[in-house]
Order: sequence, then C-alpha cells, then structure tokens
Amino acid sequence: AGTYDVTVTDSRGCSATRSITITDPVAINIAESHTNVTCFGGSNGSISLTVTLGTAPYTFSWTGPGGYTSTDEDIVNLIAGTYDVTVTDAGTCTNTLSITLTEPADILLTEAHTNIAPCFGNSNGTITITASGGTPGYTYSIGGPAGPVGFFNGLPAGNYTITVTDAAGCTKTIGPITIIQPTD
Repeated sequence: AGTYDVTVTDSRGCSATRSITITDPVAINIAESHTNVTCFGGSNGSISLTVTLGTAPYTFSWTGPGGYTSTDEDIVNLIAGTYDVTVTDAGTCTNTLSITLTEPADILLTEAHTNIAPCFGNSNGTITITASGGTPGYTYSIGGPAGPVGFFNGLPAGNYTITVTDAAGCTKTIGPITIIQPTD
C-alpha cells in the first residue's frame, strides 16, 4: 500500500507523470461477548461475535476443546476451554481470535456419620457434610427442604442421600450413607 509516481517517456523525449495510490483492504474487526460455564463439568457456555469492517459476507471457522468445530457465527452449549475462530471476508482477508471460557471448581463433599447407639430402635444417628469448591454459599438437603448447615441428627437406621447446592445453583450428591443400629 502507498502512493507511487510513474513517469512514461516516449522515443521523442516527451513524458507524462501520474500518481497512483494503492490502498490496503480494511482489516476485519472482531468483537466478542461470552458467557462462562456456570457449573463444573457443565456445557452452558456461549460466545457471540460482532464482525465489522472487511468485506461482507463473512465465513467462520471455529475449533475448541474435545475436537469441537463449527462454522456458525455465534456458538452455544459449550464446555470450558479455549475456542479459536478464524473469520474470512469476501475478499479472503482473515482475522483470528481466541476466547477462553472458564468454569467454577467442582463441589467437593466430605462426610462423617455416627451410628445409632446404644439400643436398637433409637433415632440418634448423625450425618455431617462439609462442602468446599463450587461457588460458596451452600444449602444442604436430606430428602426434604434445604437448609444452611450440613449437620443432620436424630436419624433412624437407613440409607441417606444428601444433596448440596451452591450459590450458583450447581448441585452435588453424596450417598448412600448408611446409618446402622445394634441388633435387637
């Protein structure tokens, strides 16, 4: 690109000069907005593109984790990872962009329990659940309404499953946890 002067001289010594300007094509501009994955291991991420400049129409070539490919402008139902897009315009000019989608850490649960004592038929078993990871602000449920603590007492013998929900609405379940009692 630039301005060039050309002078043409004929056999009699007459000449003429012209200036010629060659311009670059306008570069493709890519703007993006994205939504990260809400829960660990989820697939609800998305990326939206806005392409300007260059020469429409545009084509899109996406690659991503796990062999992901697409030719759509906007992509949805994505897992966490890095997505690369190459945008090509009608004049075959290209521009590329990388976007990384993140996800929160997995919810980790640890469990401790006590069995029924000292007699058969009591209802004094306990289960304690400790949660970490995910998005802090956990609620715990054991076959009923969710509560803010992971301690359950007064339990009869049986198998229990406990579900923990974090502040982002992600859930993790632990169980069965078996509370046993002495024999009759």
